[in-house]
Formats: sequence, structure tokens, C-alpha cells
Amino acid sequence: MPRLPEKRVDWRHARIKGRLPPRLVRCPGGECGQYIYAGGKTCPHCGGTLVTLRRKQLAALRKAERAAEKLREILGSLPE
Repeated sequence: MPRLPEKRVDWRHARIKGRLPPRLVRCPGGECGQYIYAGGKTCPHCGGTLVTLRRKQLAALRKAERAAEKLREILGSLPE
């Protein structure tokens, strides 16, 4: 019977008493939203580049803010 390779444990992320867990952030991808390590460059779940995804997220937020402002202007000009 062939011998299975030993499984290595990454002790950098092990829970040690008194040690804080690693900081996680949400993936800025629209459909993804999974938690990832804060210092990562790509999302391991959706494969997107975090800089590009964040840029798209901010553009969508600006578009939504402009739409909300236009709606406030329209509703503010209505007679009561």
C-alpha cells in the first residue's frame, strides 16, 4: 500500500492562548462577499484582484449616491 504524504500544519494561523485572531475583511466583489485576509492581493474564493474589485465597488457607490441625490431633488421640488 502506498504511503500517504504527511499533512503539514501551518502554525502561523493556529489559535494560541492570548493571541488575537487574524484580521479579516469582506471581499469587495459584488457576488462574492466572502471573508479574506486583510493583506491579500486576490480573493481565493472568486479569484478577483482586490484593487480592481474595490475600484468597481467605489464606482457603484458613487453612482448610487448620485441617484439618491437626484431623488432628493425631485422629491424636494414637489408641492406639499
